[in-house]
Amino acid sequence: MDIIENIRLQLTQPPHYSLGFILAGGQSRRMGQDKSKVVVNQHTMLETTQALCDALPLNGHFILGGESADITESSPNSGPASAICEMLSFFADIDFEKLPSLYALVMPVDMPLLSAESIEYLISQYKLLNKGTFYLNNYLPLVVPINTKTITAAARCLQLSDSPSVKYLLAELGAHSIEFKNSTFELINVNTPEDAEKAGKFR
Repeated sequence: MDIIENIRLQLTQPPHYSLGFILAGGQSRRMGQDKSKVVVNQHTMLETTQALCDALPLNGHFILGGESADITESSPNSGPASAICEMLSFFADIDFEKLPSLYALVMPVDMPLLSAESIEYLISQYKLLNKGTFYLNNYLPLVVPINTKTITAAARCLQLSDSPSVKYLLAELGAHSIEFKNSTFELINVNTPEDAEKAGKFR
């Protein structure tokens, strides 16, 4: 069984009918090294994100892009929206009529202070809204339904641009933003050594 077949199988199984995807393929120019390997609070950011995914209602998680990738992007360095579109394309052949609602949690590798509580709330709001859901002013993390509509929208985005913006993709997906209710320090995005030092002061 190849990796894509394994991903499809895991997604379509109980109990959660969902998967996590960690975006780890950024160029990390401002950091000067692979961001996933940057240590914040005694763990690499990738380790922290993987541990968070393990604590969430997901059937499993996979790393998309980067040196530790489970799945290598077909168009590396084309941005997070391109990676999300490619992820959705994995599921184009699924017969959705025979399955419950399926979804993916898309996690950035560079937000090491996010809590399980905040992501669980995001997932709960997605289930209420039944459409793509993200926090206001933060396009990631993102919960996105996996269905014919979103797969078609993602394919359309890639037809228009090899490197679409996340904002454009979210509009095409019909995604909705919600207010973040926990401490805003969780939303620190670590792009530079200075950011990593700042994030290390919170936990």
